[in-house]
Amino acid sequence: MNGQDDFNWAAPPPPPPESEPGALSQKEWIIIVLLQTIPCVNVIMMLVWAFSSGGNPTRKRVAEAWLIVSVCVMAISFILNGVGGNAISSLLDSLANYRN
Repeated sequence: MNGQDDFNWAAPPPPPPESEPGALSQKEWIIIVLLQTIPCVNVIMMLVWAFSSGGNPTRKRVAEAWLIVSVCVMAISFILNGVGGNAISSLLDSLANYRN
């Protein structure tokens, strides 16, 4: 043998998730998801986590992303409700004029 049989060609295993800086555990993710289901508490907690100076950076980014998505969804729903409300209003007006 020429000595190459003893060399391990496999890549080293990745580090465990707990050693990554800012990684959230499964328990922390479950708490975040459960808090998002409670009305009013979800907004307050996301604001606290998004604008706090300390804490977990991953949780801060999740909270910021959640707030951005929430604002976008609210804006789209206001636009669609306005367009849909006007359409329904004009439809009802035309139906009322049709009867007369």
